[in-house]
Amino acid sequence: MMNLHVGSHLLPTLRMRPLCVAAFALTCLGPAPESVPPPMFLPGADLQIERVYTWRETSATTSAEILLDGEKTQDVPTVTSELKSEASLSVVDTFFRSDVNRPLHLRRMFEDIAYESSGNLRLDMGAGVAELAISCDGDSELDGAAVEFLWDDDSEAYVKKFAEDYDGDDDLLEGLDPDGDFIALLPVPDRDIEVGSSWKVEASALRRVLLPGGRLPMERESDMDAVDGAFDPLVMPGVMETLDGDASGGMSVRLVSAEDGTMTLELLVEVEFVSDQAEAVGDMLGTVAPEDVDVELESATYTSTLEGKGTLVWDTLNHFARSFRLDLETGLDVQIAVHVEGMGIDAPFELKEKREGTLRLDMERL
Repeated sequence: MMNLHVGSHLLPTLRMRPLCVAAFALTCLGPAPESVPPPMFLPGADLQIERVYTWRETSATTSAEILLDGEKTQDVPTVTSELKSEASLSVVDTFFRSDVNRPLHLRRMFEDIAYESSGNLRLDMGAGVAELAISCDGDSELDGAAVEFLWDDDSEAYVKKFAEDYDGDDDLLEGLDPDGDFIALLPVPDRDIEVGSSWKVEASALRRVLLPGGRLPMERESDMDAVDGAFDPLVMPGVMETLDGDASGGMSVRLVSAEDGTMTLELLVEVEFVSDQAEAVGDMLGTVAPEDVDVELESATYTSTLEGKGTLVWDTLNHFARSFRLDLETGLDVQIAVHVEGMGIDAPFELKEKREGTLRLDMERL
């Protein structure tokens, strides 16, 4: 017969075991993550910030071929290239009024805008190979200019104009955007987040991330003017020219840390852009085709892939981006189809090129 006296002493101990196990598990897991207000863009009135953005890109042909009526041909030279480029933008932003995650009145002074690239072209003509070293420099008419952005509630768009002390062509303002803080990466501002939490960002937002301040009007001069028009964009296309295309894939952002007035966010990127470049390629063909040759463009498609990660450091006391770095591995697939008639030829041509490279974007506050 069971000893009921002994069993009655064991029963409380048995009941306590689940509680002990739960307490041990909580001790091992540590305290629950602390909720913190989300990072948001909301700089104080009249705050002035000086920042510099730097882009570094490398790109090289991995394969290239020209098909005549569907077959490889040596009648037209195959062109491959290696290219590296660097662009920089220094600005001074003065925020007069802002709303959550939106500047309402901003004055941007373009302190310095610069671009330079260098590389090598290789022309395989079947019977021989020619190699050419090239370089290119660029600048912008916005260098030294001041531009104001004012948000208009009725049109839900920005009114852009040159500051009173600068007289410029309004066409230069067309591609500009006031966001220089990578606002597209921020979470929704109406709920707290925890360290370790993450959120999704749509793929198309990568163009805003890679073009802080918008697309600047640039004028480029090559040391080989005779071939510059003929080989751009056929030989040296870059992923930055594809960002207006259809985007797929996505990005994710994770809050890594939140302490001492700063938040560190980690960005993961896996995005593809498919861009119709018929207008740009068509304009180029119109300038380089011989007068007695009729070249009809049928299609020009650039497909770029961008994969990598970045870090955004956010000032949670003054509510703006303190620094940013993004490192990407890039790929580019160029497909161009034309029909050529003249000089004894009446046939379709196809140009196919694949490129691989890297792209780095840095931003730091001065």
